[in-house]
Amino acid sequence: MRNITASRPIVDDADQLLGRVEGVVVAAARAAARSEGTEVAAHIAPPAVLVGSRGAQLAGMLGLTEDELDFLWSVVARAIDARVGAHLRAVFGTEARFGLSIGQHAALRELPAARSHALLRVLDPRHPLRAHSLIEPVAEAGEDVDARWTAPARVASFLRGDDELDPTVAATGGLIALPADVQLSIPQRAIVDKLRSWLAHADARTIVLEGPQGAGRRTAIALALGSRRAVTIDFARVGLRDATRALTALRREATLCDAVPVLANLDELWSKVAPGDDALLALAVAIDQLVGPIVVTTSTPGLDLRAERRAILRAAWPVPTSRRRTLWSSALIGRGR
Repeated sequence: MRNITASRPIVDDADQLLGRVEGVVVAAARAAARSEGTEVAAHIAPPAVLVGSRGAQLAGMLGLTEDELDFLWSVVARAIDARVGAHLRAVFGTEARFGLSIGQHAALRELPAARSHALLRVLDPRHPLRAHSLIEPVAEAGEDVDARWTAPARVASFLRGDDELDPTVAATGGLIALPADVQLSIPQRAIVDKLRSWLAHADARTIVLEGPQGAGRRTAIALALGSRRAVTIDFARVGLRDATRALTALRREATLCDAVPVLANLDELWSKVAPGDDALLALAVAIDQLVGPIVVTTSTPGLDLRAERRAILRAAWPVPTSRRRTLWSSALIGRGR
């Protein structure tokens, strides 16, 4: 199946979302009519993906096919429009109480066998829709066409053109802003250059920046990224029971913002649990399965991330001694800073 290509004029994302959801409603109503043996409305093809729309951006960034993107739209429509669920229950009964399966989507869209089989790629946990947490399983229903999926509200708001961050991310972190006037020592500039070279690679690597809190670690990351963005969660403000959910929200937000995820003060969370604790092991596995480069900040040197798949790169953020800091500040004041 070919990937999405630009072929139509730019339109408003809110209009695109409404049109897509309405298309799913019509398809569900058509399926309900067929199941009841009543008159069936004419088949309506899914609306085209328009140039510059959030859907087109997401498809291009993740390499989604037309059918994979249409499946995402169907899952989003099921999550936000009650009419879809009502029609689905008329067709599939109790199996349609929550979420949407690939089998149900294929029936709604009347997909031929080859296209239905191609959609099974979504069942792979490494598929972009799942790896970036854009769709989530409703329940442990197996890994087949009957497994049901839903989409978090943040995915729908993104497709609508909304840039407001996920509530969990906004409450415990957010986008990292670069201060207007940054002064670095020579050793600090060297570390920023090192971070910049490491972050230039797209492979699965974890960059650990060690240093005391409040010493400018986030500023160093923002400087190293340049025009790219970074989004963070401060794990010192996250309880262990909420850690995996927070990490999932950060992973999704980083994808939607096209930003590098930063796990700030991860050692504060690590210190709350005993070694070998199941919750800690689950979080370590979840971190290890993240896609692309991530940054971890810690004040604990040599923090063991229990990584099996990701390369670990460590750098220590240099902090001037009190004597050196005094001389440095005096020099800046003398220069009118």
